[in-house]
Amino acid sequence: MQHLVKYFFKTITSNPIWDKATDTGILFIPPSEDYESNDFVMHIVPIWTRQMYNWWIFFHLQLAKLAVVPIDYPQVPKGKSRVRVMIHAGNTEAEVDYLAASICSFAIEMIEIEECGDKGKLPKAVRQIYALMAANA
Repeated sequence: MQHLVKYFFKTITSNPIWDKATDTGILFIPPSEDYESNDFVMHIVPIWTRQMYNWWIFFHLQLAKLAVVPIDYPQVPKGKSRVRVMIHAGNTEAEVDYLAASICSFAIEMIEIEECGDKGKLPKAVRQIYALMAANA
């Protein structure tokens, strides 16, 4: 399993969008820093993001058929929202590739939304979930 977690870190940090996503604060994975030199990495990986973005990335990944757990206050300090990803020994490298690509596609969409300047624009997954909620209300 250690191999898969390190593989995830290598895959996501080598994605072309990674540097911009971390520089803008859209994504940050603390244990991915210096993972190569760590003898041990945990299989529970926190993906830090901006307030409310944890729910948006949760929706994005759920629609991609990936299970993550959104974490918000009071489990973490206010403003420190995140999702938790659990990588297990049954995962394949292809599944880890898909996870990393899905996370990066969320980052790409959020960067595009932020750069367009429309503060009211919501990501596609959020609009889909809200439409499903409205239809079932």
